[in-house]
Amino acid sequence: MDMAPYTDTFLPVPLNELSATVLGEEIGFTKTMLATVNIWTARGEKTRMLNYEGGPGTASHNPSAADEVRKNSITLASLSLDSMADLLANGADEYAVFGYQNNLAWQVTTGSSSRFRLPIWYAVSMFNSAAGDHAQIDIKTPAGAPSLKPIVDDGAGKRSDGDLVPAISARGYVKGGRLSVLLINRNPLVAYPVSLRAMDSDVPYRVTTLTASRGDRGTLEGPGLLPTDPSERDLSKIFETVQPRAESVKSADGGVRLTLPPASIVTVEAILGGQN
Repeated sequence: MDMAPYTDTFLPVPLNELSATVLGEEIGFTKTMLATVNIWTARGEKTRMLNYEGGPGTASHNPSAADEVRKNSITLASLSLDSMADLLANGADEYAVFGYQNNLAWQVTTGSSSRFRLPIWYAVSMFNSAAGDHAQIDIKTPAGAPSLKPIVDDGAGKRSDGDLVPAISARGYVKGGRLSVLLINRNPLVAYPVSLRAMDSDVPYRVTTLTASRGDRGTLEGPGLLPTDPSERDLSKIFETVQPRAESVKSADGGVRLTLPPASIVTVEAILGGQN
């Protein structure tokens, strides 16, 4: 079985409404996948769920500059990764994003070169480092943690508020005694302080953060993106301004404290002997 969980770009809406709508899509993707698997299970069949392409999507193969900006924003990247992680946590076997970075919009933007990296590329790389070939473990979120209301479709085309969900998605993984945590701030406007209780002290962790100065900003910027016709874009005037930032911190008093910028992706990985 396959599906293509593309998170959509909604141009004429405020950033917080865009985020809430994409969050509603994300939740819907997981429900759809689980419902499909349950149908086949009820028939006595075994199935594997493969996501053959997905990620942030543009409205067309020939997107406007405004569409490109939102597609390349950290908000779309963080929520798309949140969806990928949730689908894999609920039984998906593989998730391919190659269709996104090889479509016409990507080729026109970059000249099919590898010198640019969009936010989703970095996001997936961070996820693979923290979760690839790891076993997922439960992460307990304290009562009273921040929450958000996604915007959902009732199936008849009417949009309404969904049930409250955590504003921060937290997933834990372990391999060979090495703990790693994936944190995603689903709120594009608010930063949150976070305390991870790892029950250790003086243990080094690598904290990697992918963020932008605003939730609607992306990795690629510059006047070269401005022409309405993508074929006229000047690659020499496009700049990759946002990349993951890594630092080493040591746990104290039983955990690690950090701040999640708006719409950010953060991985926290234990550094064992000989690792960096």
